[in-house]
Amino acid sequence: DVRAIKKFIAIELFMIMSAFLLIIFLIYTILLRPFTKLYRVIEEYDKTGEMKKTRIGGYAGKVHRRFVSMTENLEANQRNQNRIIASISHDIKTPLTSIMGYSERLKKENLTPERKERYINTVYDKAVDIRTIVDEFDEYLGYNMPYEMKKRKITVGEIKKCLISDYADDFMLSGISFE
Repeated sequence: DVRAIKKFIAIELFMIMSAFLLIIFLIYTILLRPFTKLYRVIEEYDKTGEMKKTRIGGYAGKVHRRFVSMTENLEANQRNQNRIIASISHDIKTPLTSIMGYSERLKKENLTPERKERYINTVYDKAVDIRTIVDEFDEYLGYNMPYEMKKRKITVGEIKKCLISDYADDFMLSGISFE
């Protein structure tokens, strides 16, 4: 019977089209929609610099979690580098300020040879301090290792000696006695 065959073919075509549409829907739902969502999250991060934590399933979710982890690590590394740079900047400014102060005194004042010698030695010592800091920074950049300060125990007497050597002339010029 031709009608039965036509009806059978129509039903088969309908089932094939339905299965095809179902497969397309599943592919979109399971594969494409999560990656579309992931793309939007990454695009938003690119525009704003803020990572939006979103629930994404499947492999796209794994990629999203890895991307979030990587951006958090990069941001932590950036904060660490900024902290190191700020620390180095501070460490250089301290002896540089002393060098500038002693240099100004050497230029303006009539100094005794002993005082002049002491100022020149202080300027030199502070310049050596700066060179040491710059060398440590170069070493850090060369090895790409975190900057580590070496700790050691010191006595109050050592601190006093450092303060006196660094600021004795300032104290004396200001009429301050250090005890």
